[in-house]
Amino acid sequence: MHLTTSTRIEQPKSAVFERVSDPASFAALNDSINVAPAGPDAWTLTADMNGSEVAADLVRTTCDADGNVVYEASAQGLLITVSFAMTEVECETDLEVSLDFAGASMKGKMLMQGLKLMGPKMQNGLEKMVRKLARTA
Repeated sequence: MHLTTSTRIEQPKSAVFERVSDPASFAALNDSINVAPAGPDAWTLTADMNGSEVAADLVRTTCDADGNVVYEASAQGLLITVSFAMTEVECETDLEVSLDFAGASMKGKMLMQGLKLMGPKMQNGLEKMVRKLARTA
């Protein structure tokens, strides 16, 4: 399942890059997500999913000067990829955020069926987080 959204942020790319390259800073935009350090470029993410706490291993796989930051999380047989792509436009930044879910095991593939039903709600949540990022950057 692939979700994506984009926005223009009235901040230079360096400020936006700093914000999204720190997963705790981005996760703070959603009350149901917490991130704790677990090593270099690694974190433990916990999220409240319909009243249940779910833990995931979060790893930053890309963080480059071109404005690309990519995280991968694995939990309950799912592989979740969050990608940020930034382009500077004068003194502002165009930000595109993609969220991809894939089943990494049989359990994950079964969970994907339920996630697909929640797709519109998840898309709204992603858009809300990115709008909040734009307002608070």
